Formats: sequence, C-alpha cells, structure tokens
Amino acid sequence: MTSFVDNSNQEYDHARIPGMIFLQDIVNDRPVVLLGSAPEVDIPYHDLNHSLLVSINSSALSIPRNIIPDITIINTTIAKPGELREIKRTHLNQLTTKSLFIMEGPISLSAALPIFDSVSRETTGYMTLSERSEFLEYYLAKPLEGYSGPKYIPSTGFIACLLLLACGASSVRMTGFSFSDGHSYLAKVFKRQHIAKDLDVMDYIIDTEKPVHFPDQLIKQRQFIKHQMA
Repeated sequence: MTSFVDNSNQEYDHARIPGMIFLQDIVNDRPVVLLGSAPEVDIPYHDLNHSLLVSINSSALSIPRNIIPDITIINTTIAKPGELREIKRTHLNQLTTKSLFIMEGPISLSAALPIFDSVSRETTGYMTLSERSEFLEYYLAKPLEGYSGPKYIPSTGFIACLLLLACGASSVRMTGFSFSDGHSYLAKVFKRQHIAKDLDVMDYIIDTEKPVHFPDQLIKQRQFIKHQMA
C-alpha cells in the first residue's frame, strides 16, 4: 500500500479559494451523505434529517424528486463532446438543488457556465482548475502528473469527498459509488473511468483514518483490484 502524508491538520489557507469558503459555510461541521451515479445506490433516508445530501453530477436523478440535494457538485467536463456527456446535458433541466458547485475541468468555466443555466438552484459556487489542482496536490501530498482526464485525476465524486472533508464535514457516507460500469439513471451502460486515481484516494482516506464510510461493495472491489494488481 502506498504511504500517504496526512496534511489535513496542517495550516492551509482556505480563504484563498472562495469556493472552499462557499462550501464551508454550508457544511459547517455536519455529516454528509455523498451520492454517486453507480447503480448500487442505497440512500440512508433516515440520516437525511440531520445530514447534508451532496449529489455528484446528475446522480440526483436516481432518487425521488421530492428529495432535493443540499449541494450538487458538477464538473465542466460535461461540456466536452461525447455520447455520455451529451446524454447528461439533456438531463440538466431536470435537476433541482439548493446549491450548485461547479468544478472547472478541461472546459473553462466561462465556456461551460451557460450549459448549467437550466439547473434550478438558489446559490452557485465555483472552483477553478488551478485551485482544484492545488487542492489535490496538497491533500494527497504529491504532484499531479496531469490536471485533467481519468489517467491523471480522481473522479468528481472522489474529489468531492476530499473537498467536503477539508471544508468541515464531520463524516462522509458514500453511496452510489462503484468501480463497475453503468449509471443509476441511465439504461445504456457506459464504462467507468478514473478507477486507478480513485483507488489512490481510497488508500489516502484509509491510511489517514478519515471519517468516511464506503459502501461494502466498493471495499470488496478495491480489495479484488489491488489483489489483481499485486
């Protein structure tokens, strides 16, 4: 297992990143249920009375419409060409969230922002590509080999998990996360990416004993993949 340095309790000037202040004001030392797009979704509805619900990309389409996420975290990658992203864009007008948090990827914020106009929300926060890259390099304590793409960075969901912890979440319960292909809200099966980098984040969280509850299936998949890689 890779050995990680836990930088999370060291001094880090979050005030330099307005998006992190935006998230801190919402999270405010509360537990979080983090909803991903994998088919294996098991929402702990009883926890939602005292937990924040944070949805990744279009994941909220898999839950009842009367449940509105406190935050939806979405990446500007959705603005790139490609069948999966085109399908996701057609669903944006079905999304309602209290706050939308947009992370810049290979498509600039200025180019992607009009695409998100149809998402119903009260407030909007942003994180630029350089801010996101700096954040990942600091908390994973190693330089990135590239700043976008599944070969170089974790998925939006796993970045969000780290970000929520850094912004004061007392705990994070992940549901709808898997290394298997497919999405909970789509009939067509698309290949899941970012697996190697998501495993790096899992290793970091486990090594540094962060308060994250992973789905049992995800733990089993991690063990199987790492065994295959050994």
